[in-house]
Amino acid sequence: MGNQSPLPTQIPVKNDDKKLPEVLAIELDAISVKPDKILFDFPTAMKYVAEGKRISKEDWKDHNIYGEMKDDKLIIYMNNKVNYWLITTADMEGKDWFVIN
Repeated sequence: MGNQSPLPTQIPVKNDDKKLPEVLAIELDAISVKPDKILFDFPTAMKYVAEGKRISKEDWKDHNIYGEMKDDKLIIYMNNKVNYWLITTADMEGKDWFVIN
């Protein structure tokens, strides 16, 4: 809906039933939702990285592997080491990216 940020947008929802409180709906650009996380495609995940978030991939199984932006470079933390992140085709085609809290 024209949202510049990939982060959820709160949208006021009018409630005509006076017995219930007014609520906020949340708009997401999510690919799927799992009980413990929301999964995104690669372009959306990169938007989160650009906003300073850390991301990981469901396919990586070891969620101690994650990527982030550091000093204007994509960095991946893997096996307790910091590496420059060379994006692969599998990374770009993945639809299982999530933000690490």
